[in-house]
Amino acid sequence: MCAVFLPVEDRVVNLVCEELEPVVPSRGDRVKVIIGEDREAVGTLLSIDNQEGVVKLNKDEVKMLHLRFLCKMKAPNT
Repeated sequence: MCAVFLPVEDRVVNLVCEELEPVVPSRGDRVKVIIGEDREAVGTLLSIDNQEGVVKLNKDEVKMLHLRFLCKMKAPNT
């Protein structure tokens, strides 16, 4: 199960994880790592090289991660 916060309704709903599909990020997007040792880390996708993204994580660390390990995050205040 996955908990999803619905800000418009100010509530959390539980969904079966298979019902969710991550949005593939584009260059410049805020991203969250959803698979692997860096899971839960947040950063910015600097560029894409084939199937890997160059991500600057919040701790000023730059890593290359497979795109399937990433999902697009909503920009703050939008």
